[in-house]
Amino acid sequence: MHLTAAKCLFQKMPSSMIALSKTHALIGDTVDFTGLAIESEDMTEVLDGLADRQKALKKHLIEQAKPFRELEVLIQALDLLETARSFQTILLEER
Repeated sequence: MHLTAAKCLFQKMPSSMIALSKTHALIGDTVDFTGLAIESEDMTEVLDGLADRQKALKKHLIEQAKPFRELEVLIQALDLLETARSFQTILLEER
């Protein structure tokens, strides 16, 4: 019952959506996480200190998003275990 409720929650509000909304609440702006991961530093950003702030922001956002992603992965793993157990039960009943 609790697993079903957790699955419904993360279908309606996946961890990526939670991370984006938390980002907006934390810094007042929506940040593209994929952009943070692949952005390269240009020399202007390095010289004016923006690169260091971007690195700190990226680290902070990842730390904030990690528990939600871990919970989502746990829910998926428990769901897969439940599915495997159901298949095992069906196979045993067919014997």
